[in-house]
Amino acid sequence: MGYHLDNWTVNARLQSFQNLLLDVPPAYRQLPRIQANGRYHWGNLGMRLNNEWVKFTNEDSAYITGQRAFADYAVEWNQQWLWGFVRPKFGVQAIAYELDREQLLPSANPDPTLSASYFGLDTGLIFERDGGRQTLEPRLFYLYRDHTDHSDLYSVTPGDNTTSQDVNFDTTVLTFSYDQLFRDRRFAGGDRLGDADQLSIGITSRWLSSDLSTTLMAVSVGQVVYFRDREVSLTHNDSAQTIEESDLATKITARVSDSLQLRSDFLYNPEADQLMRAAAGLEYSDDARRRLRVDYRYVREDEIERSTLAVDQLDTAFALPFGEQWQIVGRLFYDLDQKRELDAFIGFEYDDCCYRLRVLARRWLDSKLAIALDNDDRRFYDDGIFLEIDLKGLASSGNRVQKLLTETIPGFRE
Repeated sequence: MGYHLDNWTVNARLQSFQNLLLDVPPAYRQLPRIQANGRYHWGNLGMRLNNEWVKFTNEDSAYITGQRAFADYAVEWNQQWLWGFVRPKFGVQAIAYELDREQLLPSANPDPTLSASYFGLDTGLIFERDGGRQTLEPRLFYLYRDHTDHSDLYSVTPGDNTTSQDVNFDTTVLTFSYDQLFRDRRFAGGDRLGDADQLSIGITSRWLSSDLSTTLMAVSVGQVVYFRDREVSLTHNDSAQTIEESDLATKITARVSDSLQLRSDFLYNPEADQLMRAAAGLEYSDDARRRLRVDYRYVREDEIERSTLAVDQLDTAFALPFGEQWQIVGRLFYDLDQKRELDAFIGFEYDDCCYRLRVLARRWLDSKLAIALDNDDRRFYDDGIFLEIDLKGLASSGNRVQKLLTETIPGFRE
């Protein structure tokens, strides 16, 4: 449920997941999650007041449960010109817990509280040439976040160094990319206040259409320079991050035509002279409702800490109309490293004035065995035939097929 006021948005949510995986911990239930977020603006000055309270429960009594309150208040000045911008920001974040004592060590603090202030300065310039059809946009983002002792959140349950639990209900490390250069936090979720003293340096060049309405191509390159070690970690087993410079992040997007778009992201480690991550994609869609997507993903395995698993995957999906009311749809998601398909389907859709019919034949790798399986034994695959009938304006037999097609084929919903 949600309610919107002039300056405030209030939301309440009850959330629970059924866990289909055998090799991961059961998901936390949020019963409830309540948010009250305020936004105020006075000219170029803005204020953000984010508040959240969540009660976390778990079906497994061995896991930490309790309540968490989180607040993030910030004041920002947004000054923009045709030739650039300056956006200083100052904020304070705070976390307060009320943990259930049953799972904790007697020496653990059941009501830890943490707080930290932060400051960010985001600034950039825009240079143009050829009548504005090409731009060069350097950008600097300085971020400083106080370091706060998180020791009350680490190893709070009985066990040794590998089995003792940390307080972490919904937090993970954000995946590093070019866009991450200009974010003011490195954790997603509300259980960590990441420390920082760093400068992000980025530069973007854009090529625009003759009427300056469409970006035909954009190339961005950037890196983070760290002035001190990052001591706040996700778990008690993680060591402080001591590198002085991040990987070199590159982002490229291109609109080859009205129907064809290309995009790619790369992470390159200059010190190791290695490509760490790569993602490249192609999307085609036209007025004849033909759709095609091809994606390639690569992640180099962390050979030292084994915290990152290798990824080398190709994912392609399509929708091709034939006749006035028919179209064929399909997907192949393939692991190039293990030489096996992860998910594949083929099917068709018939769309009439009064009803819509979809039929799919699908085979996919059993998710419970996906990590452990290192061969292509077909016994570990699930197979299915899926039928979906939509009586327009009345009812549908379900939306599982439509959801699958919408998530895998670009523009399928339209």
